[in-house]
Amino acid sequence: MSGKCIVFCTFGSLGDLYPLLSLAREMKHRGHAPVVATSPAYRSLIEAEEIAFHPVRPEVDISDPNILRRVMDRRTGGRYLFCDIILPALRDSYQDTAKVAADADLLVIHPIAVAALLLARKSGRPWASVAVAPMSLCSAYDPPVFSGLPFADSLASFGPGVQKVLLKLIAAMFEPVWKPYREFEKELGLSRAPNPLLWGHSPHLALGLFSPLLAVPQPDWPAKAHATGFPFLSHSDGNTPELQKFLDSGEPPIVFTLGSAAVGAAGDFYEQSAEAARRLERRGSLWPRSAG
Repeated sequence: MSGKCIVFCTFGSLGDLYPLLSLAREMKHRGHAPVVATSPAYRSLIEAEEIAFHPVRPEVDISDPNILRRVMDRRTGGRYLFCDIILPALRDSYQDTAKVAADADLLVIHPIAVAALLLARKSGRPWASVAVAPMSLCSAYDPPVFSGLPFADSLASFGPGVQKVLLKLIAAMFEPVWKPYREFEKELGLSRAPNPLLWGHSPHLALGLFSPLLAVPQPDWPAKAHATGFPFLSHSDGNTPELQKFLDSGEPPIVFTLGSAAVGAAGDFYEQSAEAARRLERRGSLWPRSAG
């Protein structure tokens, strides 16, 4: 049986790229023809894995520490990401994705690759949605705590009935941000769909690319949702000589690390981590070593 063309559509920091790149590498190993469609800044990284690459606008390096600091701002980060980066380039992203998806047997779509979501709906091609964290499979039965909302901790303790109302209120509150998306959605002749970030899951397959220990299936998860475990992008480079010498010289250290987006807005995380290790009288490893 000949291999299938699988297009992985993603956008974001390395934490958004690596899980899909790991899946692409495994699909190639199994005889398929994967393509990763994402920001031009990641071309060399993807091609180094001997995976086909296709550029998708906007042409912005989301891993730039200055951009990450703005994206991670608690008050304005989400609005900056969508209003200043993603939605202004929506039509360009759609056109770029349409070129690579023309011969695709399957599209695999990251939550914020919203142009690819529109393309999947318009084309009728089979597609799978991915959630790189449990929050992307947002459940009223196991709700996240929305940072910045008044009484967020208390609201999380209410039952699913209240949570469903809260999610609808949040979606309505941010609907003005989605105006460019709604206009293009209408232009494409598509019916108005629920908020793509909260409920943009595929009816064919929804992959939770995280450990089931972090989130178990909930009654309101999509019917074809699965928590797969983490798809690690392993390398054969090994540890640096300095790190290996440190690991071999004593008891296993506590590893303090941040995600690939938060590392750009680390604040005093590393200072606090070092202080925690000092107070515990434990060895520690701070990773990455630099927050940019």
